[in-house]
Amino acid sequence: MALEQAGRRPAPALWERITASVQARLQDPGLTPQDIADQHAISLRYLHRLFQTHGTTVNAWVRTRRLEAAREELARTGAAHRSIAAVAARWGFPNPSHFSRAFRERYGMSPVQWRSAHLAT
Repeated sequence: MALEQAGRRPAPALWERITASVQARLQDPGLTPQDIADQHAISLRYLHRLFQTHGTTVNAWVRTRRLEAAREELARTGAAHRSIAAVAARWGFPNPSHFSRAFRERYGMSPVQWRSAHLAT
């Protein structure tokens, strides 16, 4: 909070700690910005400001990482037996329709199309 009050740019180590801890919790569908702020003993406002200085929001950063993890899993041969809904749920998207829309918006194709294209190669 001292940095917040002083208005200075946060130390890169804080960003690294926060993003590493969030990365480790991507599979938790209940992960919230407040949980992240509490875990790192910073205010929610400061957390949002930290992500803003990196050109994103907390939720957008988490969603992007979850989509990347799901995309990687969908392309793995060993995961071909898992349904799209199961992969989505595993990476924090309990609603398969929401996952499909977010995936299509991010990658320009549906999760089914992505899987088919990458398992065929």
